[in-house]
Amino acid sequence: MKKLKFWEKLAYASGDAGACIFIDTIYIFQLYFYTDVFGLKPAVAGAVMFFARFVGALCDIPAGLLSDRLRTRYGRFRPLVMALALPLAAVFSLLFLCPQLPDLWKSIYAVVSLTAFMIIFSFQNTPYSALGGVMHADEVERSSISSWRVVGSLIGGLVAMGLTLESVKFFGSDSPVSKVGWMLTSFVYALAALPMLVSSGLFVRERVQPASTEKLPLLKALPETLRIKGIGFILLAAAMYSFGGGCSGGSVAYYFGYVVTQDTVGIGLFSIVGQVVTSISCAVLTVPLSKRFGAAKVAAGSYLAAGVLSLCYLIMPPDATWGLLGFVAIRCALYAPAIALFWTVVAEIADRGGGRMTAVVFALACLVNKSMAALGSFVFGWGLGKVGYVANAPITASVEIFLRSMMAFAPFTGLAIAAWSMYRLRRREAVAPCVCEREIV
Repeated sequence: MKKLKFWEKLAYASGDAGACIFIDTIYIFQLYFYTDVFGLKPAVAGAVMFFARFVGALCDIPAGLLSDRLRTRYGRFRPLVMALALPLAAVFSLLFLCPQLPDLWKSIYAVVSLTAFMIIFSFQNTPYSALGGVMHADEVERSSISSWRVVGSLIGGLVAMGLTLESVKFFGSDSPVSKVGWMLTSFVYALAALPMLVSSGLFVRERVQPASTEKLPLLKALPETLRIKGIGFILLAAAMYSFGGGCSGGSVAYYFGYVVTQDTVGIGLFSIVGQVVTSISCAVLTVPLSKRFGAAKVAAGSYLAAGVLSLCYLIMPPDATWGLLGFVAIRCALYAPAIALFWTVVAEIADRGGGRMTAVVFALACLVNKSMAALGSFVFGWGLGKVGYVANAPITASVEIFLRSMMAFAPFTGLAIAAWSMYRLRRREAVAPCVCEREIV
């Protein structure tokens, strides 16, 4: 099978760029928006985040089952990717509204809107993830597809992390807690991401087909998937790095809002440096390292190195501008290959099942990823309330210790376990599915 053209990889990557404009804005700023703008208590906001994200994660399995059983002239996965792009963008634009409601109804509005978004996101993003596994059968090409996908996701994340607060201030008279600013920013993001989501399904092709065209009965699909050799290790890795990321991701906005000295480095510059370095490292290092050492082994080393470096947050001085920027550059360079190669390994695990349960394998990985990240976010929100955090007020020493711990110990523990799990998968024993010579239009 010939190598994929650059434009097709770019089209696929644009889907994660659009998705991550949405999802990274939610993961990084939604809790902050709920507590400091919308007026929810930290524990309530954390519970809303956990419930919505967990329900969305549970929908990954039916999304995977639906995708694997879908048979159209356009393939199994592309139709859902394109059809759900508009509903996803529309619901996102509702997440950062601030209707004048009593506290109870505010909580209900937050739960309903965020849960609706997460459900639609699962049915759009699960087939999108599986699509990357059927564009080509070769591990090196899959690593290249994954690396470009990560570059796309990082561009979306760069927009979310680097421009969100600046956009809110621009639309909201220089105030980071402006209700109008948050509303208009969400509308702009929805309009920008929509064509990216559509193009990721419109301009790519599905080439790898299942070994058997027979549809696996619904009641057998999940048990058969769980019996695939090695799937337990990949799910453990997803669970642990996601939990650590959920804890630390929720604390980023608070860490830069209350711990870091305001006239040194802000979250925007920090994010830009991190995303740019990650994008370059992912594009440059992923394929040659995967070719030389294998996807799982490289991912294991990246996880471990990034986890150890996370401990630096415990001792980082609040005015250490160059220290923070240098630290995030090194950590992101080491961590970048693992972000892409995780999905390469997931595709290999799907191959071991003959390709009939590709979307279900990806769905399980997404489910564990989202639910454990949601749990991490909930733990952070719950803990923030327990240590006495008060919105828009100077923090106490206990709150600062808590924020530093969430930025350091949570990712260290999660990534160390993920590294061990991926190391156990270092020997590739995949059984390649049949490859269709005819591209699905």
